Amino acid sequence: MQKLNINDFNDIRISDRELFERAFRVSNMQCCEYNFPNLFNWDGIYKMKWALYRDWLVIHNITEDIILMPQGKAVSPAELFEISELFIREGKSGRMEQACENYVSSHPDLKEFFTLETNDDTGEYIYLSEKLSSLSGEKLHKKKNLISQFIRNNPGYKVIPIKPEQLKDCMDFNEKWYEEKNNTDHALADEKTAMSSAFKYYSELGMEGIGIYNADTMIAFSMFSRQNSDTYTVHFEKASKTVKGTSQVINWETAKYLKEKCRYINREQDLGDPGLRQAKLSYAPEYILKSYSLMPKIRK
Repeated sequence: MQKLNINDFNDIRISDRELFERAFRVSNMQCCEYNFPNLFNWDGIYKMKWALYRDWLVIHNITEDIILMPQGKAVSPAELFEISELFIREGKSGRMEQACENYVSSHPDLKEFFTLETNDDTGEYIYLSEKLSSLSGEKLHKKKNLISQFIRNNPGYKVIPIKPEQLKDCMDFNEKWYEEKNNTDHALADEKTAMSSAFKYYSELGMEGIGIYNADTMIAFSMFSRQNSDTYTVHFEKASKTVKGTSQVINWETAKYLKEKCRYINREQDLGDPGLRQAKLSYAPEYILKSYSLMPKIRK
């Protein structure tokens, strides 16, 4: 068995992007954890480390002491357990996270090696880009009405793709948004840290985005990146609290921008926040992407 030394793991750097994305393309996972901008931008919070082990990309979340599912070529439950054991020998938990439902259902022998746990807070909201852009159906009727009101009240609004020259507007708007929030919530503070990274490395990360302007003033923006062959993930989205309908318009305009690029839009997790959960459910997700935690069993 090849040795895996935690001390030899690497920090995540911008220069690692192609290596990560090459492995992610092979795995083609829809889960937002397997996305280089996400990993890089949140690294300041979760302290990610990575290594290559037998051609798999292995990522260890230091803060939470969890291992993401190895990326690259297919991995069997026995091979997963082998990797988990290597971490246990290094004094770590060996716990695997973000095992997708398809993997679990297609590997019944997984339960021989791991105890499976689910967490509703980490479900990811997946939407059809066409449905979010057309807002068809009774469930989205209220959203459509709010957007119509916004258009009537703001007939000259503009949608501008975010290039480096728009980033200053995004940063200024974002700072104002957090000041108005006046909230000491740790989750918001962590998000702000991650967004600072996204602003700084926007082009190098291959991120995309749009800004909504009214009378040359930004009132909303969203930032996203390709997740896999048919999905984009929306990482950040902020809208004015004082202009009615802005949050619905940025969601709608983002879907319109993305519908020719992807079939699905991943709007990430609600992390157990009741308000966020209600907001995400109100857009009638196509499904909620379920994932599993894998706790290694002691083998005799």
